Amino acid sequence: MNTVTILFLRASPFLGSPEKLILSHLKYIAAHDCKYVVGAFNEQMDGGNDFLEALSRCGVKAYALKESPINFFSTLRKIIRVVRDENIEIICTQDYKSDFFGLLARLVLKIPIVAVFHGRTSESARMHLYESIDDHLLRYFDRVIAVSHESGKKLARIGVKPLRMRVIPNGIDADLSTDEVFSDIRREFSLDDSDPLVIFAGRLSKEKGLDVLMEAAARVVESFPSGRFMILGDGREAPFLKARARELGLEKNVIFPGFRRDIQAFYSQMDLCVLPSFTEGMPLVILEAFVHKKPVVASNVGGVPELVEQGVSGYLVEPGDARALAERILDLLRDPEKARHLGMAGYERVRAKFGVDRQVKEYTGTFRELARRRTRQTLGTNS
Repeated sequence: MNTVTILFLRASPFLGSPEKLILSHLKYIAAHDCKYVVGAFNEQMDGGNDFLEALSRCGVKAYALKESPINFFSTLRKIIRVVRDENIEIICTQDYKSDFFGLLARLVLKIPIVAVFHGRTSESARMHLYESIDDHLLRYFDRVIAVSHESGKKLARIGVKPLRMRVIPNGIDADLSTDEVFSDIRREFSLDDSDPLVIFAGRLSKEKGLDVLMEAAARVVESFPSGRFMILGDGREAPFLKARARELGLEKNVIFPGFRRDIQAFYSQMDLCVLPSFTEGMPLVILEAFVHKKPVVASNVGGVPELVEQGVSGYLVEPGDARALAERILDLLRDPEKARHLGMAGYERVRAKFGVDRQVKEYTGTFRELARRRTRQTLGTNS
């Protein structure tokens, strides 16, 4: 069986869920006769790029891409050149920017293109405009992969035909937590072993509901004065959230470590993970918490209820309800044994239904299906 080479395109501001998805596939794809090449638009603010560096360590051929009005045509030409030089058979895009460039390249190259739909943030008016344009573009892709059934419903509403859609939930390596020796986060931040620790990890933007988490934290520390909430990540809401913490008298209780590359260390030492979002696709942060056998309290939005079973592996609350969020956090902090059982149930759920090997099999199956169809069409044209 011939190896199918796929070019992944991603606009990468940090090592987030789409980047981790691609990296997690790497140790499985050879068994499915596939090979990945990556083109990354470098949007990381410090000038480096964690994604490109991680790909290099894994031995993956990766190309840095630039995008601006000045570089537009040179970037498109570079993508086309990579496809030809690397004998790419499929393009797979991950966001509105890579969707746009990938679709333009496909018009020139006449090869199949697949988009992975991670959901919408609409974190600003400009982002909402870009995503609205992307909604229209997605109708012209050969396949669009939805990361949750809820995301699939969104794709249907914007006009993606059912025959072009595949629902492939996100996956994770269930043995992730055994692969590292973790630093002592509690010592780093001067926390006692008995101090309750609640973690949020993600982009600090409005759709993540962090203002709601602040209100919930204020309620929780009334019962647990030594409780700590760590807000991991960075984003435009960071100054507002820090000011809000001061207003609520939570300077000692809410900690902002910023973007951390050792995020697994935080998961390993937390009591629970919280995700108060107003919108989500299929959040990898929940799967990462489950891998570390930790329970989750999250908003009942998007693909979250496909991961979190109410009262079994965590709790679901309605988005925007700070009181309910606080009550569920308190339930778990007051009953560590229950929290342990829920975390273990989450771990077993990952092993049973959300392993990355299953995800890779479905992705590569989609890629090989399109490659075979293109081969048949080419043979038909030449006969």
